[in-house]
Amino acid sequence: MNILYVHYGDDGLRGSEQCLLNLLENCEQMKVTPVVWTNNLSLCQTAERLAIKTIFSEFSVLLGWQKPRWNFVAAYKQVQQGVDLIKQHKIDLVHCNSAAPTQWMQIACKRCNTKLLTHLHAPYPLRDRLTLGIANADKIVCVNDQIALQCFDDGVHPDRVTQISNGLDLSKQTQRFPMNLKQQLGIKNQKKLLITVASLQQEKGVDLCIQALAKVNSQQTVHLAIVGEGPERDQLMGLAKSLNIAQRIHFLGASDIVPSLLHANVDGFICGSRAESFGLAIAEAMLAKCPVVAPKVGGIPMLVKHQQTGLLYQAQDTAAFAEAIELLIEFPAQGKQRVELAYQHVRDNFSMDQHIQRFLTCYQNLLADSKDKANKLWPAYMRLFKLMCKVTA
Repeated sequence: MNILYVHYGDDGLRGSEQCLLNLLENCEQMKVTPVVWTNNLSLCQTAERLAIKTIFSEFSVLLGWQKPRWNFVAAYKQVQQGVDLIKQHKIDLVHCNSAAPTQWMQIACKRCNTKLLTHLHAPYPLRDRLTLGIANADKIVCVNDQIALQCFDDGVHPDRVTQISNGLDLSKQTQRFPMNLKQQLGIKNQKKLLITVASLQQEKGVDLCIQALAKVNSQQTVHLAIVGEGPERDQLMGLAKSLNIAQRIHFLGASDIVPSLLHANVDGFICGSRAESFGLAIAEAMLAKCPVVAPKVGGIPMLVKHQQTGLLYQAQDTAAFAEAIELLIEFPAQGKQRVELAYQHVRDNFSMDQHIQRFLTCYQNLLADSKDKANKLWPAYMRLFKLMCKVTA
């Protein structure tokens, strides 16, 4: 099976890029010969290190958020290059690892009579759903049920939508070494240490973690270790200082030993995300048997079942966030019961083997399906146009 993976995105390796790399690393197991076409240089270089045929191009999106928005010449060339790649590598199926490439690959796939799969890692605004032509994909794979519901609301036929959550490589979670984080940070053992792992950007809500910690009403001193780097670091340090808790906030920077840190005698994992399609760091904390407090947003409730595998709070409500932290700290025995259920929940439902098998089954079913579903696209577009009219009215 020859698959062309097309990825559009800013440079760097984040969640969606890592999801694609997970598939590429397991292509031999799936008996897939991959070809990668991307505008992400970091992804391109990483794929090349995996000995995968990779093509780097500067992509242009018609009616996109960045200028130029009307580059029809570039759009035509992208379609033509897509056609050439499909023919050159005898591609059986095209996998768009985000919505944007669907805009030009739907035309290339129609010209070559090739199946198109679009993998959505996040919900998209109505404008993008319309201009990118998401509804034209033969199959839409959604990371969580909220994204799938958005497709259904747009009128996409249920036969063409499937949900495949992200997976974790369980073997990597055992690759750790013993460490005492409290000792390294100069924190007395009887004091509490929480940890969060996130890019320091607004969407990840690290500022909400700091604000919630400042509101925690506990007789015990609570510290927070922040693992991650990003553009908001200075702003977050200033926030901690303004709340008079700077001495309890520890910025550790980016790290490639997260499994070790999660096992390093920390008392709990907290998440402040404003939006989250899956919650990889949360799943890793659950595998480390670290008690979790997380917002009820996006795909997180798939992982965290309130009072069963962790504690949920209303997203962006720092008072509720603080109360959940207090519960975690004041009732450690209940937390120990939850972590066992959380550990088993992740192992049973979110392993990399399951993730790969679900995609393989999806690929096989899509290639085996010879039905022409073009007649189902117009109802979806009519629905989208009606929604657009309501928004602009």
